[in-house]
Amino acid sequence: MSGEKRTYVSVPADELRRLQERESRLRSLQSDLPERLEAIRRQAAQETENRLVPVENRIRQQEKEARDLKEQVAAILAEARQKKETAHKFFVDLTEILADTNSLPHSRFAPGKLAAIGRHVEDARRNYEGNMPEASLSTAQQAYWDLADLRDEVLKKQREFILVYQEALREARLLLEEARANRKYQLELGQGADRQTLALEVDHWTQGELSAFEKNLKALEGQLLSGEHTLSTDQVKEVLAKIENMKPGLKEIVERARQNILASQLRVNMAEIIVEALQGQGYALEDAAYEGGDERRAYTAKVRNIAGSEVVTVISPVQDAVGINAVSIHSYDATYVDDTTLKQRAQEITSILNEAGLETEAPVCAGDAKPEYRDIAAIRQGKLKTTGQKSSQD
Repeated sequence: MSGEKRTYVSVPADELRRLQERESRLRSLQSDLPERLEAIRRQAAQETENRLVPVENRIRQQEKEARDLKEQVAAILAEARQKKETAHKFFVDLTEILADTNSLPHSRFAPGKLAAIGRHVEDARRNYEGNMPEASLSTAQQAYWDLADLRDEVLKKQREFILVYQEALREARLLLEEARANRKYQLELGQGADRQTLALEVDHWTQGELSAFEKNLKALEGQLLSGEHTLSTDQVKEVLAKIENMKPGLKEIVERARQNILASQLRVNMAEIIVEALQGQGYALEDAAYEGGDERRAYTAKVRNIAGSEVVTVISPVQDAVGINAVSIHSYDATYVDDTTLKQRAQEITSILNEAGLETEAPVCAGDAKPEYRDIAAIRQGKLKTTGQKSSQD
């Protein structure tokens, strides 16, 4: 009789912590990362200064012009006889200031306001041409102060935009550089004579999570670069918030890579324990391999006795469950073996795993042993073909 026994094996919480904290240490291969990040910060600060200086100079110039004109208006209005000449001069100056204001990004930061002021300027012109200097001067004066307020509003909003925009761009580039620096690590396992160092490719051990992280980050950076002259300040703040929310994810990806490589090593250790237990029943190891030669996937070990009976153990990672593996034991007996014997075999293996400090559920029958697991060479090559039969549990 042949059959499959299935159980779930988990690492106790304290043991898992020991594996993750005491016996495994990550060492970054990017020792110059702090200097690279500081270089990005310096570049961002210089870019911010380059963008802000022209805006702040215009703000100071605008404030000076407003003070000067206020003094001029007060002095000229005291001379009623000069109203017509004043109206003409005021209108000419106002037209020039209106044209200069048109060069500012008013449509982004104060949409519609310049057009309204322009209508007042046109009213002032009509009044002047209609020989109504008092009305022209009054309208032009009000239009000027509205224009001064608009210039002040636009310049200050532009300054705010630059600060937020540069911060978002800097944070995107810093995080992207950190992500690139976290691609490779060395994972140190054990201590003393048992210490070993493993190469850790974070993207490989997280099924491409790091690449996806970088792709999303580059998309945000691209959104900023392409939208420098079109994005609103609120839209840039939304991008900045997304970048901030992504930051914890980078550490989580690196930690997940470490956990996955530890879990892979644990599957091999468990297989060795099971093979050793079966050796006590007269079996010897024939072959063992990761599915598809991929250490992230299931590990399969096959033993055989002199009578030709075979037992294959498949230890598979359980998705989204750190430290838990599904263990299935497939028995292919050359002679009849009753179900009681198969259960005793599985229970013995379970006991040995428990003695090794692992938490093992009671084994259950999962139907007939699957014939495809006997071909370890095919498993190693990733050519495992499932029979498609449904399994049952007792």
